[in-house]
Amino acid sequence: MKLKTVTAIFTVAFVLIALGYDAYVLIADGTEATISHLIITASKEFTLIPFLFGFLMGHFYWPLRPTKKTLEQLKHEELTQVFKWASEIMDFRSKKL
Repeated sequence: MKLKTVTAIFTVAFVLIALGYDAYVLIADGTEATISHLIITASKEFTLIPFLFGFLMGHFYWPLRPTKKTLEQLKHEELTQVFKWASEIMDFRSKKL
């Protein structure tokens, strides 16, 4: 199994477990036991927490330098899309005539 697949499985499992736990404690003990409540109340006392969340989001969404493999995949996908658009245009023109 490729590490990319393992990372995807780990991430999805982590999110599902966290959501499941949060739903369980919400039902069992109310909003004061949830993860979001803990983060909100802790953020008021420790202002580093919101900064770290912002830093983490920047890390997730900042553009990465593409690897050679990624560039090859993008070129292939772009060429495939261009050929698809060209064939659609030709089909449209032939139907219009």
